[in-house]
Amino acid sequence: MIINETKKIVSCDDFELEIKRDTELEYSISYPSDIKPKAIVFIIPGCGGDTNNDYMNNLREYVANTFSVVAVNVFYHCFYSRPENGATLSFDDFDINYLKAVIEKFKIDFSDVSEITKETILKKLHEVDKEMTISMTLVPKKDEYQNFGVMQAIDHLNVLKELHKTFIDTHELPVVCFGSSHGGYIAQMMAKFAPNSISHVVDNSSYVRPALHFILGKEINVNRPEYTQYFDKLRVNCFVQTYWTLDANSPYCYSQDRDTIRDVSNLEHIKVMSNASQDKTQYTLYHSEHDTVALIQEKKILCENLIANGYKVVLHTFSKEEDIDGKLIKNLKHGMDMSIKELINRELPSILQSATSIQRREENLVMEYVCNTVTYSLDIQKSIYKIS
Repeated sequence: MIINETKKIVSCDDFELEIKRDTELEYSISYPSDIKPKAIVFIIPGCGGDTNNDYMNNLREYVANTFSVVAVNVFYHCFYSRPENGATLSFDDFDINYLKAVIEKFKIDFSDVSEITKETILKKLHEVDKEMTISMTLVPKKDEYQNFGVMQAIDHLNVLKELHKTFIDTHELPVVCFGSSHGGYIAQMMAKFAPNSISHVVDNSSYVRPALHFILGKEINVNRPEYTQYFDKLRVNCFVQTYWTLDANSPYCYSQDRDTIRDVSNLEHIKVMSNASQDKTQYTLYHSEHDTVALIQEKKILCENLIANGYKVVLHTFSKEEDIDGKLIKNLKHGMDMSIKELINRELPSILQSATSIQRREENLVMEYVCNTVTYSLDIQKSIYKIS
């Protein structure tokens, strides 16, 4: 019998931007009721991917039942960032200025519109029946925003701490993270922040350096949206709400320090990870050579740096049409349209067969990552996160 539970905990505030988090973190688990689980398995979707609750519930229960593990989904900070799962479209100051330019260019007359709202603006632009592009902001559910990586990794690690509190004898269980795209990146960040807690990262198509068009999209290129909606000839370039900016005078400036802590391939940081590791994380990576979102060259640099510091890494790359098997690999674009279920079926049995009990040594461990001008200090067990 499989038990399914959904719970809430208090997780982290945004210690970088000094923004207090007012909502609780929700997570769901599935586990066998009659036997001791073999591992804790995090299933981590990417930005807007695999966020259908029914699908996630069914997959989690399948994994728990098939492999006798605790299967976990964490609805991490900014998880609900698509219209399909609760995000709403809005105009911020940038969007309004861009909209004004479009209205002026096409000489659009709003005099017959009794009330100017988001809906009436879109309706009027749609009625003009000309090809045009505007930008809008996706406001995630719970009015969250794209912090990108740091809070999301800590959210997962806080859930892991909670599982250790509520499940007997789970401290020595292997912890395996399966993630696609941004989900794989979160898994990599988890291993960076808590190097003795994650046994294995199985990553499909993650970027290893921060994807700036997801963090600073409008300021970099308004024509490279994170998400696009079409209303016939009207194209809406959508960008998830974020406070990060390139403005050097803003307290929310996305500086080189912010970028460095989010770079999981940074050699000096990997050396810190390695020196702190008692049981080194193992990595199994899948990547298309033709990926234009997460570049294969950067993934190869990550692998080289990990291997040079004693990590076991297996990288599967795909470049030819004959690599498309229609089951695991369906195309050679970003993500390869890979089924996370099929990836788990392929990798988890051998991981569980070779996994051994691991001794946690995070209790007194403070990870210190020196960036350009500041040092990030992360004490996951005590929930103390500082920048000095």
